Amino acid sequence: MKVLRIILAPFGAIYWGIIAFRNWLYDIGHQRSVHFDVPTICVGNLAVGGTGKTPHVEYLIRFLKNERSICTLSRGYKRKTDGLRFATSESTADDIGDESFQVYSKFNKEINSAVCSDRAFGISMIAGELPETNLIILDDAYQHRPVRYDLNLLISDLNKPFYSDYLMPFGDLRDQRRSARRAEAIIYSKCKPTLTSVEMIAIEAATKKYSKAPVFFTSIKYADLQIPKATNQRTSIVVLSGIAHPEYMLEHLSNDCNIQEHFEFADHHDFSEKEIETIDKYLKENNLPIV
Repeated sequence: MKVLRIILAPFGAIYWGIIAFRNWLYDIGHQRSVHFDVPTICVGNLAVGGTGKTPHVEYLIRFLKNERSICTLSRGYKRKTDGLRFATSESTADDIGDESFQVYSKFNKEINSAVCSDRAFGISMIAGELPETNLIILDDAYQHRPVRYDLNLLISDLNKPFYSDYLMPFGDLRDQRRSARRAEAIIYSKCKPTLTSVEMIAIEAATKKYSKAPVFFTSIKYADLQIPKATNQRTSIVVLSGIAHPEYMLEHLSNDCNIQEHFEFADHHDFSEKEIETIDKYLKENNLPIV
């Protein structure tokens, strides 16, 4: 990966110029952002994936679903369809993307969900087709500047905060650090319980160089494993991951389990039949539970 970044380095200046010029056009009003009557919350980031946007979207749904008629909207990353799609009981990950499918599967009786790469068009269609909607939560739309959101929430992984990261290909940022000033709140995710108040103050100070928005710190609380185990005995398990940063999950699982095998795949991986057969064969031969 480091070698690839070095090879792509000459293109970094070009990429920076394009991003800076685009943001400047919006900042001076040459390119306009549309505001809609239906309230919108955007959950986004400056880096490429793995910051924990979708868990925060789910948190907002749980927090607001009893007070608002919610519809989520995302582009449906890696779906095999085009245009606008409303999630239904017949939808699959191929239709609406894996993250949208995950969210809809959890909350389908309480919210609506849609996918559309053109967020402005998607919002207008939701307002027309689902007029009862009085809150739209957008997953991963921070860089989609044609829309002006009512609340812009910027998520940053505390293990690699945006203020110490760099634009691609040198780092993982897909937008400038200074774009953090568009946020109404900055949320640092994946914080460890050992994070001290002194460390928080230092992080807030580093953040204020780019944004005056209030800063919050969040962490992931894992559910208990639903695997029978003997008293005072560590359970042996197989782990299957297809996420950007599985190391946090592995660290958690290692506290109580022996990880005998880890089948690791890329974020949003589309599994082949051969891969599934390989995993299934390993489980049967070793008689182990899978997480």
